[in-house]
Order: sequence, then C-alpha cells, then structure tokens
Amino acid sequence: MRPLTPLFLTLALLLCSCRTSLPPSSSPASQEADQGSYRIGVSFPTTSLLFRSAMFQLLEEFDLSEGSVELILCDGENSQEKQNQDLVNLIDDPVDGIILIPYTMEGPLPAIQYANDRGIPVLTLDNRVESSSLSRTIGYVGAEHVTMGEQAARLLISALEEHFPDAAQWNVIYLTGIPNSSGAVDRDKGITQVLSQEPRIRLLGTYNGEFSRLNAESILDDCLNVYPDLHGVICQNDLMAEGCYQALVRRGLAGEVALVGIDGQRSVVEEIAAGGIDGTVIQYPDMALEAVEEICRYLDGEPLSFSNYQQTVIITRENAQWYLDQDLPW
Repeated sequence: MRPLTPLFLTLALLLCSCRTSLPPSSSPASQEADQGSYRIGVSFPTTSLLFRSAMFQLLEEFDLSEGSVELILCDGENSQEKQNQDLVNLIDDPVDGIILIPYTMEGPLPAIQYANDRGIPVLTLDNRVESSSLSRTIGYVGAEHVTMGEQAARLLISALEEHFPDAAQWNVIYLTGIPNSSGAVDRDKGITQVLSQEPRIRLLGTYNGEFSRLNAESILDDCLNVYPDLHGVICQNDLMAEGCYQALVRRGLAGEVALVGIDGQRSVVEEIAAGGIDGTVIQYPDMALEAVEEICRYLDGEPLSFSNYQQTVIITRENAQWYLDQDLPW
C-alpha cells in the first residue's frame, strides 16, 4: 500500500440514519475560531460495492491523537433520493463541510446548491458532478477515470494479442457501470476511445452491468450462448470482471478468453496472478483520507487546486504477485 499523507486528526464517526440521535453542534461561524476542529459530513452513494466499503472502513478506523475532526458518515443505499436527503440533513445539522461521492452526476445538484446557499463547502470524492453555475464544488479528489479506462483498454488489446495473435478480428463484449455516474461515463470515454482505434476489435455488444458481480455473471452467461466465438471481455470495474470470470469458469474458458477489469480488487488480482484474468487498473481507497485532509485545508483558509488526482497503477500477470505481497489495501 502506498504511504499516506499524515493527517493529524481524531475522527468521531456517526452513521447517518436517525438524525435525531446526533448531538447538538455549534454554528460554523463559532467553529471557525477554533481552527482545525470541524464537523465534516461524508456522503456515500452506497457501501455495497467493495471499493466503497473499503473507503468507508478507512474513515471508521482512522484515529490519530492530534487535533479534532468529527466525521458523520452517510450511506445513500444505492438511491439518489436517499443521498439527497442525507445531504439536506447534513446541511441543516449543520456541518462545516461536506465530502460527496455523488451517485449520479446531476442528481445531487439541488442539494449542492442548498449547501452553497448556506455557506457550506462541498468537495467531491471519486465521482464528479456536472458543472453548474448554481451548484458549485470546491474541488475533486480521486482517480482520473478517463485515463483508467484508456489503461484498461490497452490491457485488453495486449491480452488479445497474447491469446489470439493470428486472429484477423477480435470479438469483444463490454460491460458498463451505473448509468450517469461519472466513473462510468469517464471510464467509457477512455475505453471507447482506445478500442475504436484498434481495427481488429469487433464490439459485439455493450451491456449495463451496473457495477454488479451478479449482473455481470448473468450477462456473460447469456452472451456465451449467443457468441460462442468470444475473444475478450472488458469491464468497468473488478466486481463485474469477477462475475464474468465465474461465467467463464463454468464454460471451461477461464484463462482462454481475455478478461480485464478496473479498480484493483484483491480477489481479482489473485486471479490475475493465477492466470484466470489478464489485468486491472488499481486505485486506492485511501483517497478518502486525502479528501478529509483537503477539506480541512480549505476550511483553514488554504488554497486548493481544483483537481487532486490520485495514483492509479496497471496490474498484469507479470506484477500481480508483487502487489499481493505488498498487502493490497482492499
């Protein structure tokens, strides 16, 4: 795991469910006098995805002794409506700042505007929102998802060249994530841009797997019935790649059909090392801690660069075991 930037914070954590259970808080104005002591709301769209769960757990477990920051963690439970209500509750509570992982790019804009009207800064994490003159954010912390998509697509092409060097055409299935989420939109830009430049790629179909392992497994099962001459599969996240791998195992095709994911999930990296999956692009859940540090800097009056892009790394069969030996963070 890469080293973390030190955060001198003590995090008191509350799960956003029944807002009447929250303790009373002082106003943001009175807290400004106590620089470095803040109440920060963190809004997750879901914790059901493994990467989100790893981020959530890092925020729950992180505890250092200097300073004081209270985090209120909210789980949107795969609902834009629920996430928007969480945001309104945080704003009314009130908190000093909000870290938002938006469920969709447009859905939380009214809540962000409400935060703007109340003078509460909003920092987006891992997913971005649509730009809006009425709903302003102070910055973004996370991966550059277009680049991750490009890296994954190049991994797929390399795997296809290795598996099927003499094929004049490569038949490929593409599984996408939650519609209108920025991760899915941006990864799609990178993937389609690279794949469209390779004349041997024949895209048989693009299917919405909603970032779900079970959905991806079912989709590829159906596709294998229709397309027995499949050469490769590319997925927008590793949960879907894991589901596709299980579908290939049942057909005796694991390790024969090229398969690539994105995110760096440990269980997928283990299959890469074993030869069943060809590659992934890892991003690190500790970006959540960086987001806490960033918003505290902003509240302390320090200038921020708008985009704080976090490290991503390509994992292949050649280096997968090394990453496993380094104790992958999730």
